[in-house]
Amino acid sequence: MILYTIIILTVIIFLFVNFAPVFGGKPSGQSLSRIEKSQNSKDGKFQNLVATKFGFSKGQDFNPKYNADESYGKKPSSPLPTIKFDKSNFENNEENMVTWFGHSTILFKIENRIIVTDPVFNNASPLPFIGPAPFKYENNLIVEDLPNKIDVVLITHNHYDHLDHKTIKTIHPNVEKFLVPIGVKAHLLKWGLPDNKIKEFDWYDIYSFKEIDFIFTPTRHFSGRALRDRFATLWGGWIIKSDNSNLYISGDGGYSSEFKKIGEAYGPFDIVFIENGAYNRRWEEIHLFPEQGVQASLEARAKVALPIHWGKFNLSSHSWIEPIDRFVKEAKKRNLTIVTPYIGQTFNINGEIPNENWWNNLQ
Repeated sequence: MILYTIIILTVIIFLFVNFAPVFGGKPSGQSLSRIEKSQNSKDGKFQNLVATKFGFSKGQDFNPKYNADESYGKKPSSPLPTIKFDKSNFENNEENMVTWFGHSTILFKIENRIIVTDPVFNNASPLPFIGPAPFKYENNLIVEDLPNKIDVVLITHNHYDHLDHKTIKTIHPNVEKFLVPIGVKAHLLKWGLPDNKIKEFDWYDIYSFKEIDFIFTPTRHFSGRALRDRFATLWGGWIIKSDNSNLYISGDGGYSSEFKKIGEAYGPFDIVFIENGAYNRRWEEIHLFPEQGVQASLEARAKVALPIHWGKFNLSSHSWIEPIDRFVKEAKKRNLTIVTPYIGQTFNINGEIPNENWWNNLQ
């Protein structure tokens, strides 16, 4: 019976991993051809611009106890203070605005066009009942809070905390264009999106849409949703440039000289949305430490930096509050102006910036 049970479970897992829609599809056709021709791929797998380690040899700061122990501060002890999002005001306001929804989900209104990056409103895992669940918020932010019409959705890469199967299927009838890294199109097609809604990007590809330029930028990271698809699709960050705004979303990735190159070529930026969280020494070359995030923001020529990729999920060994505390301390030392909105708070990109340390009274 034990042997039969093991065999049955193995078959179930195999079928689930290979056929469940949440894992997405495999690149084919034009996408596969672009992967094979890309100067950033080798033998069908994408590579970082610099040699990057993904090993576990430097795990001194990683303790399995901390991953499960809430008393260590892995999760907030109480719901995070948030601002109730006013969708109607956002849709009807003609100013250039931004709202941070936590982690890497950012809502923009640029030149009266509505743009969303990495919309995730569920667990950061392939199963709804396991894996990292969002922190509790005083004012819960849900997918229905997004505007009824979205011009562009930007995806940085296909990890579960950035590409949410359920959210994409929910919003796609209201979205005009999905701009994604090469290979990610296969996932969206698997989920029922029409081909003509999706445009794929290699690093430094530029696309002009409704008087806004979208530029896909390199990061030092990786991709993967299943057991054997690491590096099968590309990863990166985004520049959003219009006549009145110039914004840079770093995407996930470790420190490299590319930040300076991006700043010199496309900066200065009104705001740099910089990764800040889910780091540890095991991942030192694929995620930024807070101090490196400040350095990267300065090299990218940020007028203002907004640290993201924190405040929503427990994804590493540090406490939930450590990334922002360390970032603020380093930014003050380096004279970097930062914006720290409440989650759900809307502000004018070219106006007064919110900078309240709202997390100070939390554990």
